[in-house]
Amino acid sequence: MNLKKKLLALFLILCITLVGCGGSAEPNVEQMKADLIGHNLSGEGSRWTFAALSEFEHFDIRSQQEQGDVIEYDVSMRLVDLASDTHYLADVLIVYKQVDGRWELTSIVTKLYKYLY
Repeated sequence: MNLKKKLLALFLILCITLVGCGGSAEPNVEQMKADLIGHNLSGEGSRWTFAALSEFEHFDIRSQQEQGDVIEYDVSMRLVDLASDTHYLADVLIVYKQVDGRWELTSIVTKLYKYLY
């Protein structure tokens, strides 16, 4: 019976180690929005600085590509400037890299950024 307890303990340690080393889940939409706060987009002679989650009217992940520890998301967003109530369309590539088991935003590439109304 002592051997059974040791094997069970080893099995539990192995399971905990494997789960812990697997890294965190890929970023979801809410995490991406939060990560964008404080970052900028530019285009058509103007610049957008993400300041609040409520600026996102629409956020659509069109596609994603993953290679090793890097994920690239092709995202389309409709944004609203809360102070002026002006609306913008932005298409961007959002790139994450897995560092120490966590996904970190590494770059934002603006493909399209334009005034709507």
